[in-house]
Amino acid sequence: MAAPSSKSQVTRRVYALGSPAAILFGYDNGIISAAILFIPHELPLTPLLKGAVVSSTAVGAMVGALGSGPAADRLGRQRVLLAAGVVFTGYAAAGVIVWWCVPETKQRSLESLERAFRRGARFRPEG
Repeated sequence: MAAPSSKSQVTRRVYALGSPAAILFGYDNGIISAAILFIPHELPLTPLLKGAVVSSTAVGAMVGALGSGPAADRLGRQRVLLAAGVVFTGYAAAGVIVWWCVPETKQRSLESLERAFRRGARFRPEG
């Protein structure tokens, strides 16, 4: 990569690399918020365990922030953001591969999706 010629180019690169990370964090929060509605149907969770499941995304973000700061100081922010994107993409791809290669996972996912569609408008979140 060529060195940026001005401070505004550096700022644009930082924003371009940092904004997908913020979007992915919001996406993770949205996924866990939706998933927590259906998890009690599969696993019996106490309110304490539900809280632990939901807060795990925030705890993961804190641990990642604590580790990424020193790593960025040593390796550079762009490299750390690129590595984080590669790791995230790798885990997403692994999830898809498991879904396609393990018949039980695929069957269970399709059954859960079918149940969700059957419930339709009758579904009321626990509250």
